[in-house]
Amino acid sequence: MSDPIHDDPYDEYNFPEEERSYSRHIATRRFYTFLETFLVMLISFLLWIGATKLVNLLPETGNPFRELFIYGFSVVYLMVAVILALTFVQSVFHKSSLPMVKSDPPLKETFSLFTFKKFGMQLFFALLLLFLVYIPLDFITYTIPGSLEFSQKSLGNQGVNVYLSFTNFGPFIVYGVLLHLMVGIREELFFRGYMTIRSEKYVNGGSAVVISSIFFGFSHLGYLVNGLIVGTVNLAQDLLPAILWTLGAFFVGSVSAVFIIKKRMIWPIIIAHALNNVISSSVLWLNGVNNVNFWDLAKWLYLPFLGVSLIFAAIFFHEVKNGIKSYFGAFQSYKEAIPDSKPRGKAVLADIIFGLVFWTLGLFVPF
Repeated sequence: MSDPIHDDPYDEYNFPEEERSYSRHIATRRFYTFLETFLVMLISFLLWIGATKLVNLLPETGNPFRELFIYGFSVVYLMVAVILALTFVQSVFHKSSLPMVKSDPPLKETFSLFTFKKFGMQLFFALLLLFLVYIPLDFITYTIPGSLEFSQKSLGNQGVNVYLSFTNFGPFIVYGVLLHLMVGIREELFFRGYMTIRSEKYVNGGSAVVISSIFFGFSHLGYLVNGLIVGTVNLAQDLLPAILWTLGAFFVGSVSAVFIIKKRMIWPIIIAHALNNVISSSVLWLNGVNNVNFWDLAKWLYLPFLGVSLIFAAIFFHEVKNGIKSYFGAFQSYKEAIPDSKPRGKAVLADIIFGLVFWTLGLFVPF
């Protein structure tokens, strides 16, 4: 009698012979995903504790160099955490019979994503992501009443992102580019370069997308939580914008996760992420500091950008079509791995729960 677990396309994952039930099949794969990801979060958290002692040497409020140092150091200690965790995984986990696909050593595989090969093509992909995903989504979000105001309160009034209060555009844009490049590297390294790729090895592509994107999306809900704590947001007024922001982040995260699974390159999503953050920050700065009405910004900023988006969509229609096909195709791995619909539904639910568990841990273990 055939085993529906071991007869799937993931047979090369080297599953233990005793793994005979779907429930164990679902739990075992995700357990090791949890162990690896939590290990990175824990190491990063311990390094963060040490970093706070250095940060405390700088003036506490209104110091832009303090904020740049925090973001810069967060990139460094996250990279160190990933290296240490993957070194441990490579030396311990890979010597055991674990439910994981056979592949290159994890440390090599993760950091090979930072390749500069075919960098012109990588820039092309970055522009496609920026103009066809990020910019249209931001524009739609900002047109919803309360969303722009929530972004202002969340990003500019919680003791962070002091550059949004700069009065001169020159210092603002230089600071913003440096800051968001570091933000892009840090977030894409963890959520896509590490979490998505490693989850794919233990589970499947669809699960990797769901788990990492749930975590990434809900991490943006932290702005609402922080705002409620410091008293800068109102729950009744800002709940809907916060939910929309979270859903938007989930969508962007899922697109980025599918991209890195298919293309195995991280610079396009780092660049697109950073550039979009700079554009969004410029909108917040012009609206908040210079009192420029959003619809005026839309006329001379977003409408030209959206025009470029339409041109890109028309010229590169074939690439866009393939991208959409790849996006939905990534979730077919659920069906390939678990043909029966009932246990497949359990697997999807388990991935959603795991993503929420990671987010909850992130609230208590800042990384």
